[in-house]
Amino acid sequence: VNRVWHHHFGRGIVETLGNFGRSGSEPTHPELLDWLAVDFMEHGWSVKRLHRQIMLSTAYRQTSRRSVPDVTGLSQSDEDHVHAVPHTADPENRLLWRMNLRRIEAEIVRDSLLSVSGSLDPTAGGPPVEITNPANGLSEAKSAPTATSQNRRSVYLFARRVYPLKFMEIFDAPIMPVNCTQRMNSATVLQSLALLNSEFMFEQADRLANRIVQTAGTDLEQRIRLGFQLVFSREPTNREIVKSVAFLKEQQQGLKPVEPSEEKAELKSLADFCHMLLSSNEFLYIE
Repeated sequence: VNRVWHHHFGRGIVETLGNFGRSGSEPTHPELLDWLAVDFMEHGWSVKRLHRQIMLSTAYRQTSRRSVPDVTGLSQSDEDHVHAVPHTADPENRLLWRMNLRRIEAEIVRDSLLSVSGSLDPTAGGPPVEITNPANGLSEAKSAPTATSQNRRSVYLFARRVYPLKFMEIFDAPIMPVNCTQRMNSATVLQSLALLNSEFMFEQADRLANRIVQTAGTDLEQRIRLGFQLVFSREPTNREIVKSVAFLKEQQQGLKPVEPSEEKAELKSLADFCHMLLSSNEFLYIE
């Protein structure tokens, strides 16, 4: 139960997942952990039911943004007290007065990029995808035996201790010289550089741009709307549309001298726009 909770909230009720002993951390909500464990047993050890129960809870459905309390009609002292709680009482959010901001895991980063660009191979089962180790040391998924096998879901990637897939390793995918009971969740410069400069990112941005052109046609605003829908699962605001249109037009003008045709410059500017969306925090983090 504690491990399932950890995967949903980014932190277990007992933070030390592999240590419930004296040297481990104390539970933040001991009564809740006991109740969930007993309920889990009484309902046939159903993990599916446990997931549903947690995901339908008020705690899980909170936003990670700090709420601004309504202080209308309060005195200055009362207003100061309202603003002080819970931000100062529980700054690490151990009591879950809001949701934790969580970055999606390495496998989900890769699968989401492939899915949004329309290149994910959904084939189930079969042999794993081999990992190659080229001379530059940047391990990648092997393209054989089929044209799309390298784009299969990350669960089918062959796990090698010697040379894990570099893109996923940067996003804290566990390497297995020792058992990994709890993943790291870092934010590093290498992650930003991989998003900006990796060949994999350029390839997915190009594919997403082609997907948008095929669906939305030549209408610039429709392209922007579809890009936001595919990447963020929401509509862009009016301000975002204005800024995006300005970016695309400026980028296209800058590319005209180096691209062989206006159509190529237009498509490349759209690919740059898609690259920007795919590299954003909104794509990588769950609020």
